Amino acid sequence: MAYHRAALHANNILSATDLSACLANAPIRIAGCVIARQRPGTAKGFVFLSLEDETHRQHHPCADVFERDRLIVTRNRFLLIAGTVQNTDA
Repeated sequence: MAYHRAALHANNILSATDLSACLANAPIRIAGCVIARQRPGTAKGFVFLSLEDETHRQHHPCADVFERDRLIVTRNRFLLIAGTVQNTDA
């Protein structure tokens, strides 16, 4: 990811560390290597993706996207994800 960061930033694709400066509900795009996919039975249909870029690890819950794009999510090692910021640490 580090080799492509300049091009990613040029296309408004943020790194994991960039997310801390984003406001809640801000539209964002991120990219990273998928290191884990989890679909716990107690998660009410949510799938949790763990992505990693050169700066940090990110965790992303998604439900409807997984159902719609199951093959893309399960068969690709790197993903570009568009969504809104939701910070549960606040």
